[in-house]
Amino acid sequence: VDVEYRFVMVGGGTSCRGAQDSSLSMSVDDPTVSTADGLYATHGTAMVGLVAGTGVGYDGGLGYQGVAPGAHVIAYPDQLATEGTLDGMACVSDDDNGANPLEVGALEDAVSSGARVVNMSFIIDGIDNWDFAAAALHALRHGVVLVSGRNNTTTAGMYDLVGVPGTNNYFPGGVTVNSAGRDGSVSKLSDTMDGNVSVLSPGVGVPTEERGNTRDRKMVYG
Repeated sequence: VDVEYRFVMVGGGTSCRGAQDSSLSMSVDDPTVSTADGLYATHGTAMVGLVAGTGVGYDGGLGYQGVAPGAHVIAYPDQLATEGTLDGMACVSDDDNGANPLEVGALEDAVSSGARVVNMSFIIDGIDNWDFAAAALHALRHGVVLVSGRNNTTTAGMYDLVGVPGTNNYFPGGVTVNSAGRDGSVSKLSDTMDGNVSVLSPGVGVPTEERGNTRDRKMVYG
């Protein structure tokens, strides 16, 4: 995968470490997550593989073929995930200001770097996040396509397509994606009517890289 890592800080800090596990660290000079064995796969790793995987693994063996294997990816790490889980672990910078809030500073940097599509594989909760709203509006004005997943919930969504400016998955003008199984039905995690959903994509039984500290290319069917 053609990946360029960026590490955006809130203050003047240049490095970041795991709040609970200081062996997990990143720096402006080397924003890849550093661990004892040099490989750390997270949710973001799986998403990048599905989007821009070239079909070649890190060791030259068989890898994942993404939907856009020729794409150049700019990756912005925001949190250090706990090994092997989806639980987030806050990143603490050397100036105690923490890593950049992914939904604001990284989005602004992506737009200024010429990004054409931004994948927001996260959900911003709350309706009053106006910092994100300003950044998202700036991106749309520059022709950037904002793509976000829907919450994994069976609570019915909005039907009027007006959206919620303070949230990324319902931001007016953004593309909200829901997942479908092989039979075309909406996945059980979010099987409900939601007028803000723009696209259904495969999301059940899709092979992805196993998360955690391992070099074993074990497929996980999510």
